[in-house]
Amino acid sequence: MENKKCVLILARFGFPFHDWIQLPKVIFLPTQFNNFYDTLTHKKYVLIEHFDNYETNGNVELRAIELHSKYHFTHIVFQAEQDIIRTARLRKALGLEQSGQSLSSALCFRDKCIMKSWLNEKLPPNIKEGIYIPKFAPVLNPTTILKFVDEHKLPVVVKPSRGMGSMDTYILKTEEDYLQLLGKGLSKHLDGPIDYIIEEFITGQMYHIDGFVDNGILKLIWPSVYMNTCVGYLESKFLGSYSLSAKNPLTNRLIDAVRDILKVMDAPRSYSFHVELWHNPEDKLVFCEAASRTGGAGVATVMLELFEVNLNKAIVQAQCEEPITSPLPDNYMNQTVPGRSVGWIVVFPKPGELKQIPKICSLPYVIDYEPTTRTSFSSIEHCTDALASFIVEGATEEVIRQNIEKSVNWFLYSVIWQDVAKE
Repeated sequence: MENKKCVLILARFGFPFHDWIQLPKVIFLPTQFNNFYDTLTHKKYVLIEHFDNYETNGNVELRAIELHSKYHFTHIVFQAEQDIIRTARLRKALGLEQSGQSLSSALCFRDKCIMKSWLNEKLPPNIKEGIYIPKFAPVLNPTTILKFVDEHKLPVVVKPSRGMGSMDTYILKTEEDYLQLLGKGLSKHLDGPIDYIIEEFITGQMYHIDGFVDNGILKLIWPSVYMNTCVGYLESKFLGSYSLSAKNPLTNRLIDAVRDILKVMDAPRSYSFHVELWHNPEDKLVFCEAASRTGGAGVATVMLELFEVNLNKAIVQAQCEEPITSPLPDNYMNQTVPGRSVGWIVVFPKPGELKQIPKICSLPYVIDYEPTTRTSFSSIEHCTDALASFIVEGATEEVIRQNIEKSVNWFLYSVIWQDVAKE
């Protein structure tokens, strides 16, 4: 008799998993999602458990192992990048490695040192002529930084090798910059592990390319261009991007480059992906990073608007080895070419007390608008920390760029911050 499936879901965010898969489900969530599911929805899960300090709480793994003896999980589903390696380790611990992404694959897509070393070794020479891999080195100790700067000169970038959202990313432009970083330290202990990578600074326009691979077949892929940059979120008023036109001369180049990259990566059978590339002033494509998960901010909504494919839903179904109900094409060559451009915006807060924020947006080109419910801000810790987010459309790239700028200007003009009393 065939064993019935039972799925463990590691969900850093609340999603309607109960609508996406009808299998028996146990779900782990952060404590802040205590009230995300109502009483009726609770009945659609075998068990719902919440955890304080979810991202680093080792009880998540412990509880998964304990419950496995009772529910005999057949699949473990992750939804956020923070859980990719955690999920792969649990699959290995529970003997479920054949049911999803392996630990080696998870590390290949999460650890930037492993990722870039892998591509340097695996990409054919003719492909590497069109995709430059920046010079890099793992930061093992402070002398690594000094040696790399001495060899490759400033500016350089230092960032966590398994980081995300440009958190704890440092652009070292001057000697003072890296002396300050060395003074701050990259580990809490003198001889503690340092999980950083240093690489040459790249000048150019950054693009992100998103899509889906199903059973080893690239079925959906489309590029977008950033407005401002993820790494500059502390200095920018907003971060945004919009999808490229099929007529843009970079569209097919970016698609072909990502296709070649994904071909050689240690990839799972089915996965959504988010790849970032630069286009530099010398007309060269430069690799930044690749992730085996759906892009953050408004990426999933943009792909849904363009192709009617819910990437988050599709990857959950794929991880359960269930039929994917989104209308994926047979392969990316047969995907529908978007007839418009769609983009997203994240507007950043500033430290202070929020007095007034628009509750609705009636601009005709704004598809969706989500203002924050918070009223107090101390600092920005992540490139998607949002005061408000938008989904915007436009008939052409030029039009949507204008629409994004007009949306941001409308919003910033409408927001009122509490005046700080002077002593």
